[in-house]
Amino acid sequence: MKVLIPTDFSKSARVAFDYAYQLYKEFDNPEFVLLNSFEMPAAGSAGGVMMNLEEAMSKESINDLKLEVQALQAKYKNINITSVSRYGTLENSVARTGNEYGIDVVVMGTHGASGLKRALMGSNTEKVIENVHVPVISVPRYWEFRPIKTIVYATDLKRIENTDAINNICKMAKYFDTTLHIVYVAEDASAIDLENEVSKLPLNECLKKMKKDFKVIESDNIADGIDEYVREIDADLVVLIPKAASFWQKIFKRSVTGQMAFQSKVPMLSIKDI
Repeated sequence: MKVLIPTDFSKSARVAFDYAYQLYKEFDNPEFVLLNSFEMPAAGSAGGVMMNLEEAMSKESINDLKLEVQALQAKYKNINITSVSRYGTLENSVARTGNEYGIDVVVMGTHGASGLKRALMGSNTEKVIENVHVPVISVPRYWEFRPIKTIVYATDLKRIENTDAINNICKMAKYFDTTLHIVYVAEDASAIDLENEVSKLPLNECLKKMKKDFKVIESDNIADGIDEYVREIDADLVVLIPKAASFWQKIFKRSVTGQMAFQSKVPMLSIKDI
């Protein structure tokens, strides 16, 4: 099991690392890859100055990673950590590192902003979810790890093409003895028999064997409906399987996954259906 954790050496990144460790420490031979990505500031400096600055930033990144790994190895005994320093945007660095190291899952921190700050702030988490093909777990800054006993899986009742992508959920469920709450958001809850509709979908075999509950949520906003239900049952993890957004959707409307990445107060697992 190879887990990639991006870090900017902040509290949010350390919370994400702790979550990744606690979640995967009992899996087969877990390896944690700590990635620091850095970019040159936008400026019109001369080429030589920029080259010197990039070299200085690279040295700082490598040195900070060395210190971070030492601190983590002191905290978590017998842990297998690899550090990677990479120039480029975070989403590109995560994608390239994921391909090179055969990463199974990305775990990263999110600040869980709300209101105007959420609307104005760019989301590295959302960009990584959009550009990386392995599952991504986003962890709110103030989350403290606890065993995953309750998972909320939000379905759009569309066929999942890559049912093997759900193996990540199954491994967690088996280890933690988890109940899966399958939810669907609709304007009229009485208009759908959710259990019957889900039974028509080609689900992963291990998912069929899990303990399950079904809930139709009445709401005119999908993300808000999911969020409210997660709070109601005090869920430990939210699972979304986003479809590829169309060009116009990307321009005019933030995806449900993107909105949840901003506002969710519990960890969220995003599994791309490819």
